[in-house]
Formats: sequence, C-alpha cells, structure tokens
Amino acid sequence: MFKKIKDYILQLRFVRLTIIFLKRVSLPGFDKIPIYYVIKFFLKGLFKGDITQRAASLSFTFFLAIFPALLALFSFIPYLPIENFVPTLLTLVEDIMPEATWQIIEPIINDMLLRQRGGLMSISFLISLFLTSNGVMAISRAFNKSYYNIETRTAFKQRLMSFYLIFIMSILMFLAIGFIGVGRFSLNYLASHEIISGGFMFKLLVFIKWLIVMLLIFFAISFIYYLAPSNKKYYKFISAGSSLATFKSLMLMVRFDYYISNFTRYNALYGSIGTLIGLMMWLYFNSILLLIGFELNVCILKAREELKKIS
Repeated sequence: MFKKIKDYILQLRFVRLTIIFLKRVSLPGFDKIPIYYVIKFFLKGLFKGDITQRAASLSFTFFLAIFPALLALFSFIPYLPIENFVPTLLTLVEDIMPEATWQIIEPIINDMLLRQRGGLMSISFLISLFLTSNGVMAISRAFNKSYYNIETRTAFKQRLMSFYLIFIMSILMFLAIGFIGVGRFSLNYLASHEIISGGFMFKLLVFIKWLIVMLLIFFAISFIYYLAPSNKKYYKFISAGSSLATFKSLMLMVRFDYYISNFTRYNALYGSIGTLIGLMMWLYFNSILLLIGFELNVCILKAREELKKIS
C-alpha cells in the first residue's frame, strides 16, 4: 500500500520536475553536492539513526555535567585579569538560557561564588573537570552512533579529546566576555565624549552582545563537529551543519521561553520541580539540534562518496 502511494507521488509531474531541479542545484556549504542527494542521505540518517534516543541520553549527561563545569570554570576566576568578569559571565549565561531555566541555575551559581572551593589543583576542581569531560565524551559517543559513523578511538584518546575541547570552550567563553567588556568600555567612552547618544549606545551594545553570543555558539558548535567525531579529518571546520545548528539554537533561545511561559503549566502541576523539567527539555531540544547539524555534515560526506562511486 505504501509503495503504491510512493510510486503515485513520484509519477506526478510537479514532483518529477522538482527532483530534476534538486539534482542540478546545490547550496553553500554542500561542497557542490546536489540538494537531492544530501536530502536523501539526511532523511535516511534521521529515521535510522535514533536521533531522539541519542538526544535523550546526551541531554541527561549534559545535565549532570552543567554544575561541575560551572564549578571548574569559577575556579579560574581568581586568576583572570578581566574586570567585572563574573557579572558579564552571568549576563552572558542568562542571555543564552531561557528565563524559566535560568531561575534554577542562578541561585546555584550564586552559592558557588559565595563558597569558593579551592584553586586549580584542588580535589573539587579535578573531580569537576573529570565530570565535565564525561559530558564532552557523551557528545563524541552520540556522534559516533550515527547511522553512518562508528567510533575507532581508544577510551584514553577520547578522554584527551574531551579535555582539549573543554580548554577550547573555556577560551571561547573568556574571549566572548573580553569582547563584551571591550565593547561596553568603548561605547561608554564614545558616549562620555558625546560622540554617540545614550539611546543609540544601548541599542548598539545589545547588538554587539547578541552578535558575540551568535559567534560564540557558532564557533563552539564548529569545534565540537570538528574534534568530537572519530573521523574528524573528513570534516571541515566551517560547515553547513554548524550553520544550521547555530541558526536553530538561536531560534530555540527566542521561542522556548515563550513556549514555557504560555503553553505549559509545569509549575502549577509540579511546583518548583517544574523549572527543572523545563531545563531538561531545553537541554533535550538543544541535543537534538546538535545531532541534526552533525547528521547534515555526515550526509554531505556520504553523498559525495556515493556520487564518486556512480561516476
């Protein structure tokens, strides 16, 4: 029955013309691979790659790694020469996270800041770093469980990769905060000399902040896609998948908080634990977007290999 419906649809003139068109055109980032072949492998990877199952596992591991990651990050604060680092960091995290999920994170962060738990070589820092690396390794495992991918590295190499990726993410975070600080200082200087007005300065500062957030997400995802897979030599740093995942993540940031505030009643049903459910949902949807972007990169690679065999 399904085959008859499929054959009937494929025989429609509009469908045949669309397929012919898609076999002739490509998109930026597709490495000149026609859209038709990318979509063909992409849909196959989505339906047979257990995206939702992998995302559920990944989001739970993310949840376990969030607070150790914050604890490890705050251990660096006494060694950083950046002025107003903590307020800028909190503002950046608050902008990235939906308001409903920020409500559960903020008091925990404030408690961490009030109770410093040692320096860079303390036991708590080392344990936090190890638990954070587990979250990064979960990304690698989720990527390598793709329909088209398998893991070929030893556990030791995976652990080294996770530490390297944590280091890169920390550098990106520090750079983002530094750029926001420089931007705020520059705008205040221009406003104090009456070169720009206060209203224009505020709008420009908001634009700069969101531009930095977008670039932070894009480069973070690009590094993850480039370093986390086992066969990283086949993937480009700037890719269609990282662009797609960044765009979808920004859309999720805008829409998710609105959805939680207007279409769900978790707090009414579960009380304060409803916010925790909202955090898990946010991590789950971001995990799906991360896997979808990676799946797109893999499918472009597989489509290229398939076309080489045909030719």
